[in-house]
Amino acid sequence: MARVREAVGTKVKLMIDANQSWSIDEATRRLKLLEEFDLVWIEEPLPATDIQGFIELGKRIRIPRAGGESLYSPAAFYDYLRQGALDILQPDVARVGGITNAIKVCQVAESANLHVAPHVSPELSVSIAASVPNSMMIDMCPDGASTEATSAD
Repeated sequence: MARVREAVGTKVKLMIDANQSWSIDEATRRLKLLEEFDLVWIEEPLPATDIQGFIELGKRIRIPRAGGESLYSPAAFYDYLRQGALDILQPDVARVGGITNAIKVCQVAESANLHVAPHVSPELSVSIAASVPNSMMIDMCPDGASTEATSAD
């Protein structure tokens, strides 16, 4: 990460996606080492259903916690938001029940002063991101390679 930050400088936004692969202790250990690199977020460091783990991780690290691509309803997002388990919500339009539900998630996030980064399906996610004031970017994976694409900044 030090080499990447040095190569791209401080004006480039960096995020990490752990794809639900770490335990709470592993996430804490790894992310403490990465805090100095000014990351925009850590995406799904823990299993998506581990709401208590996300809450605990928020007490241990300073990097914003992003997630939600594996949540399937606005109510599930509300539970995470209400308990302070995520800092950036990433509704996946195909998984959350379509454009209307994705926008509902964004509106709930806005009411809590949280940002959103709609997940994949860029042809739909860009419309969702453009329709809400709290969108910071869309999260997309073109051609199978994971990349993050900015939209609002």
